[in-house]
Amino acid sequence: MDEIWAKLYAAAKAVQQERQISDYVLAGGVAAAVLSKSGRIYTGVCIDTCSTLGICAERNAIFNMITNGEQEIDKVLCILPDGSGGTPCGACRELMVQLMPNGRYKDIEIMMDYAAGRIVKLGEITPEWWIKYPLPTQNGTGFPFSETLSRSSFPAGKLTAPLPPFSVPLPADPDMRSDGCRT
Repeated sequence: MDEIWAKLYAAAKAVQQERQISDYVLAGGVAAAVLSKSGRIYTGVCIDTCSTLGICAERNAIFNMITNGEQEIDKVLCILPDGSGGTPCGACRELMVQLMPNGRYKDIEIMMDYAAGRIVKLGEITPEWWIKYPLPTQNGTGFPFSETLSRSSFPAGKLTAPLPPFSVPLPADPDMRSDGCRT
């Protein structure tokens, strides 16, 4: 096994500190390390909440990478609370695929079992993507939101973007209050 996997494991282990943040938030049970194509290591921990606002350790590490100006992933490793590793969930895989579409995501290496040195490529566990690329759009660019959006795109007091061509308005929910909570 390459030495870089030991560095990724050590980086993830260093941030894995499970702790109760509040009565509603638990963090750090799962930790992840992502190696970017430039060779930098980014870490993240899972944040579990009593609602769907939490985030997986892998996506947290990826967002850390993006925050620092990078977007190309080479390797991913996560450590579960019992010390074992595993595969990224569907949401984490989807983010990786969307960051590196057109088949480039298939070469991202995932450490499935650190103790055994078992590595798979994202393309092996995510062989087909639900979006057929290039994505057809009205302007032919392949990205549904590529109409240039800037502050000048929004008249004063109107901070809404046009709906992409494949969106449909949702029916009104009679149990939904104006603040987004259910009655």
